[in-house]
Amino acid sequence: RAQTVLLEQACHAAGRDAAQVRRLLLLGDNAAPWLESAETFRDLAKAPSGIPTTAVFSKGDGVVAWQTCVERPSNLTDNIEVYASHCGLGVNPAVFFAVADRLALPEKEWRPFDRSAAMWRRVVYPSSGHGTAAH
Repeated sequence: RAQTVLLEQACHAAGRDAAQVRRLLLLGDNAAPWLESAETFRDLAKAPSGIPTTAVFSKGDGVVAWQTCVERPSNLTDNIEVYASHCGLGVNPAVFFAVADRLALPEKEWRPFDRSAAMWRRVVYPSSGHGTAAH
């Protein structure tokens, strides 16, 4: 059970407290005492308050269930789907562009990714936002 909970939350938790995730990975099956409260992991899965957060995910990941990698709907969260394998996410030009697009936004002018801004974006990014395709 510990491994299941960890895998379900690792996408979100790694960005929030990588040291805690690393400890749990090292503990493996001995992590049960750390997991007495599932609330700890639910808290790690929440987007940080007041900070724009974008998840880039792939339904073809093959390692991590994509449903665990999307952000919950809020005014400051977004989800961008790409075509990629798990290892391919780190070398995918569509991921690089999406991350660069997000980082280029002025701090006080954050807005969701607009895949309809150009025809090529509609081809390269299957979905974005919090629509039914992203959940």
